[in-house]
Amino acid sequence: MAFIGLFLACTKGFDDVNKSIRPAQSTLGTFLKVDSTSIKTQTVLYDFTPSNRSLRALIGDYISPIFGKINSNTYLQFDAIFKITGFNIKYDSVALILDIQNGIPYYAIGDTLLVQNFKVYRLQNDLYDFPVTFPVSFNGSHTEQPTDLLGEFKLSKSKLLIENLTQYYLRIPLKDSFGQEIIDNYESYFIDNQTFQKKIKGIYIKSENNSAIWGLTGAKLRIYYHDFYANNNIKTPSTLDIPIGGNNGSRIRSLIIDRGGTPLANLTKTTPLEGETCYIQASTGVGTKVHFPFLKDFENSLGGKKIVVHKAELIVKADVASQNNGLKPPSQINAFALDENGNVKNGQESPFSIYEFTSNQETTNQFATKSDFNNGEYKILLTSYIQSILDEKRSINESLLLAADVKITSNTAPSLAELNGFMFYNKPNSPYNISLKLYYSIY
Repeated sequence: MAFIGLFLACTKGFDDVNKSIRPAQSTLGTFLKVDSTSIKTQTVLYDFTPSNRSLRALIGDYISPIFGKINSNTYLQFDAIFKITGFNIKYDSVALILDIQNGIPYYAIGDTLLVQNFKVYRLQNDLYDFPVTFPVSFNGSHTEQPTDLLGEFKLSKSKLLIENLTQYYLRIPLKDSFGQEIIDNYESYFIDNQTFQKKIKGIYIKSENNSAIWGLTGAKLRIYYHDFYANNNIKTPSTLDIPIGGNNGSRIRSLIIDRGGTPLANLTKTTPLEGETCYIQASTGVGTKVHFPFLKDFENSLGGKKIVVHKAELIVKADVASQNNGLKPPSQINAFALDENGNVKNGQESPFSIYEFTSNQETTNQFATKSDFNNGEYKILLTSYIQSILDEKRSINESLLLAADVKITSNTAPSLAELNGFMFYNKPNSPYNISLKLYYSIY
């Protein structure tokens, strides 16, 4: 048995396969480094981008010279989990409370020093068809443009009210008729969440100028009222907080992306981008498709000998220095197994399941991904994936999708990737190339 370690660095071109790969006549433990081997990459636009599976809603506008102009408006839905108590309830006022930072890190991109204008509207249509047990939304799912203006506010870093070191929040007065309606009908509106959401369908927050995109970690309607006792003329002031819904379906982003004038201007769902530069961005559907065509020639070169892959590791290095656009690489990227037609492969458990990796271990019954950003790079373990291709249990024409988003399942953890993105390359002599590191034995 010979043991060989093979490091596969990448060059451009799908068909530039180094056909000179041969198993070396090596002793146990020899490490062989082979350059100029082909990995094919394409920047693609995928369509399972979730718009409601984040711990933050996003509001505002931002222009990236790489990823384009991004406009994010947000729909919020509220839960009637508390009831109003009292005998003679009288309305006082109503406000929207928005949390910019509350328990998770503050997030904003763009020029946060400029004052940005926002408007708050009342929704006229249901966000979801009732009943709904597992709400899922994707970019473009919600396009309602409400006209019932409830209030306006301004936002900049200097205008944030600091309650303590862990929370930035805004208090926005809303139209009195809105709060009055809730108080006047509280007995019929507060029966349960579904009844309340049929009456108060939610709100829509829209940016009025380009400056920055802000993350909202939470929101609630705060109604001020009093219980009036006419006999002794006593007023008991109270407040009622109606929070944003407890599930992640209650905050929905409505992202509009204009990529004109950028390197991604011609990218569509049916038109991938070829080239030496690869792109990944969370929340916008931009990812990189990766294919390993050299494996067929490599296998043929072994003359039918058995290959055992001990470790296969895909390495993606982010070119952060050249971006200069305010975006950071996401903390994790995911690798999705694609079939021969480029569709995400489903697992055995449900239509939304996919194979998953971790950076350290592949699960026994699923195939793979989640790679943390560490020391400027991501490392994705592909051992069983490469082995299955070499064993012809998986087609050589299958590929992987590298993305910063997750595919939705009923127990998918909320994301914090937001709009983070980065570039990397598939060209000669770049320190930010994608590469495959392969250790194997032949028999």
